[in-house]
Order: sequence, then C-alpha cells, then structure tokens
Amino acid sequence: VLDECFLANKSRVAKFCTRYKESGLGMPWAMQTRSNLLKEENIVTLKDAGCVHISFGVETGSPGLLKAITKGLTVGDNLSAFKLCRKHGIKTFANMLFKLIFSNNKITILKANTVFKTLNPAPAKRFIQPK
Repeated sequence: VLDECFLANKSRVAKFCTRYKESGLGMPWAMQTRSNLLKEENIVTLKDAGCVHISFGVETGSPGLLKAITKGLTVGDNLSAFKLCRKHGIKTFANMLFKLIFSNNKITILKANTVFKTLNPAPAKRFIQPK
C-alpha cells in the first residue's frame, strides 16, 4: 500500500484488512506510512491481515531539519513507530534525505547515523553513499 496517509482513516484500514483476509490470497504485503499515524490498535490489525513490512519517511535525525521541511513529525514519532514494529515482528525501512540545501551535510549524516542505529531498520540491499 503506497499511501502515506493510509492509516489516517481507521475504518478504511479495518475494511481493507478484513477484505484482504477474506480474499484468501494469503500473500504477505508491505506498506508505506507516516510514523505518527501508526498506533498499537492498527498495527495489530495490519499484522493479522498479513502485513510484514512497513516503510517510513524518516527523512532526517535532526529535529530542526524535520521542522524546516515541515514534515509534521518528530524524531520521537519515528522512534516510537519503529519500536512498535519490532514489538509486533514487522520489518521496517527508513527513507532518509541527505544534502538538504539548508543543512550542514556532515552534521546531518552524523545525526542520521545515530538515528539509524537506534531505529535498526531492515538492511537495504544497496546503500548509495554521497561522494
């Protein structure tokens, strides 16, 4: 499910998960969402319907940069979402932004590294480092 606001509508999530289970497909699936929308009650529903992986737009480990890009999230939102996924056995992926025009790239990368270590997302098959 590639709708970062998918979890904003609880009844739509419940309906999707119920219909997916009833369809009998039985295939694991993945989704992308905002970390501030993931709650205990909907992660249980997602997992029960076969969700095995959630990707989040973490963007940066810097609270100041999250505010500057008007993401509407905090580092704490991201940490909480990843902790919740680990608790329920759902793999995670963190999408990060680098080289933002108004950031000190060295500090941004150091903060991102610190957040990555804390989030502990599923290993990517390929990581592209800036030159």
